Amino acid sequence: MRVFVTGGSGFLGQRLIQRLVQEGHQVMALARTAESASILRQQGCTTILGDLSTLNTWSHTLSAADTVVHAAAPMTFWGEWTLFENQIVMATIALYRAANHAGVSQFIYISSESVLQGDKPLLDITEAEPYPAEPNSIYGRAKKMAEIRLRQSHFDTSIIILRPSFIWGPGCAALENICAMARHGRFVWLDNGASAFERVHVDNVVEAIVLAFRHRRDGLYLLTDDDPGSVREFLEPVFRSQHLAIPRNSLPSFLLKPAARGMELLWQSLNIKRAPLLTRFEVAFLSQPRRYDISHVCRELGYEPVINTATGMAHLEGVLA
Repeated sequence: MRVFVTGGSGFLGQRLIQRLVQEGHQVMALARTAESASILRQQGCTTILGDLSTLNTWSHTLSAADTVVHAAAPMTFWGEWTLFENQIVMATIALYRAANHAGVSQFIYISSESVLQGDKPLLDITEAEPYPAEPNSIYGRAKKMAEIRLRQSHFDTSIIILRPSFIWGPGCAALENICAMARHGRFVWLDNGASAFERVHVDNVVEAIVLAFRHRRDGLYLLTDDDPGSVREFLEPVFRSQHLAIPRNSLPSFLLKPAARGMELLWQSLNIKRAPLLTRFEVAFLSQPRRYDISHVCRELGYEPVINTATGMAHLEGVLA
């Protein structure tokens, strides 16, 4: 298989490229800097120097690919809408159209559960769940719009949208930040960590991508570890893997939700560039109940998690900064 990857130097992208190279696939990866290109070449792939804003200068290279895996996105949940519109919505559609023009047969888009995260609990959710009117993050709003635009496209290149829940594993920046907060006594549970919580190990996302190569039809799939539990049931083992004391303090989310909304509105009215002290997305991450039904991806792609929670936790032992 000849695969073109965007976001190859990121958390998911690096694990994907390692797997593809090990299996003998021909991999091309987009690299924004010479440093990233050097790292990716060391993993055994061909690099294309550029970014999604310079698509016209390198789009001809897509003709050498059978599949494009689009995993690149700004990993922030706050900022000006134009940043997210340009780098997620417009960039995704432009890349898909370029891939189709180049004769690529398959386009795999790595989306996010954030497209579903509005205000209500997400329990026993399938791919049929309608989008919320307003996702609780600008990132989620942009990912939602990119999904909609892709699903409205009518070109020859097939589109598979993978919608992972929280992606975790060694190298996960979000878990590193959470552990740093706990280490310095700044981590606080919301609702005692009792909310239902979904996640998917990075290697399980890679497994789903590889399985998708065989599926040459359009599709949309939720991804999890298929091991639902609570926020506390997931994070306590993470803390123990880093030899950290389990945080004790907790706050009720019903107090923090309006506070976060108020901060966001204040920051927007004052045109403050940095992120608010608290955002709706941050509150939702620890308190919005989420449990997804992944029978669709299991049935159509033959997906089964290759890393279970216990093994994933063992791989975390002492590696989070």
